[in-house]
Amino acid sequence: MKTPIFSVIKPGVQTTVQDLGRYGYQHFGVSPAGAMDPYSMQVANLLVGNKLGEAVLEAAFIGPSLKALCDMVIAICGGDFSPNVDGQAVPMWKSFLLKKGQVVSVDQCKQGARAYIAIAGGIDVLPVLESKSTFINGSFGGHEGRALKKEDLLYGNPEIRKPFKFVHPDLIPIYEKQLQVRVILGPHHHLFTEQSRRLFLSKEYRISPQSNRMGYQLTGPKLEHSKGPDITSDPIPLG
Repeated sequence: MKTPIFSVIKPGVQTTVQDLGRYGYQHFGVSPAGAMDPYSMQVANLLVGNKLGEAVLEAAFIGPSLKALCDMVIAICGGDFSPNVDGQAVPMWKSFLLKKGQVVSVDQCKQGARAYIAIAGGIDVLPVLESKSTFINGSFGGHEGRALKKEDLLYGNPEIRKPFKFVHPDLIPIYEKQLQVRVILGPHHHLFTEQSRRLFLSKEYRISPQSNRMGYQLTGPKLEHSKGPDITSDPIPLG
């Protein structure tokens, strides 16, 4: 029988229920969705004794504040969000007991972009197309097909599992603010001027605030088309 586990005090910028995603439906226009950082998501599940693909809460940039409605074991992994329980700092990458009435807060991100909150026993939401992941653009999956809102109630099947576990520091990712990204020129590179191609491959670009789960919008030196901006869409390969 499902049990109320969390009441949402503050939802954060965008906190959603995510698992490893739904695959096999892209030809119907259905995005896989799923965790943006599957490593952190799966480690969080391991720490609380769940299956790797169990649904978790994914928080972006500024995380939620959640009031525990029962005792449960949780783990928080991902970027450095400096989480706390009732104002007292708690470690990331380690499972711990959250007691009924306590408030866990996942604050503003200092490194990385997303954090994952796993609950022993999982989150009880109805799977859609074999996945619990939230597909925001399609308004389905996860919790009512959307990001969490204030006063939402989340349900689960909480289990108290001991002993508590932690991750060796060598296995914790380092989330750098600057990355060197390898680029393979696509089938439309000839539709940009030669100077634009050189600029793109040699200059620095930043991920803009207009980016979302569907794609990253970059700011940097302006690129120019050689014959106008009308480029036919085609499939995008992984990577």
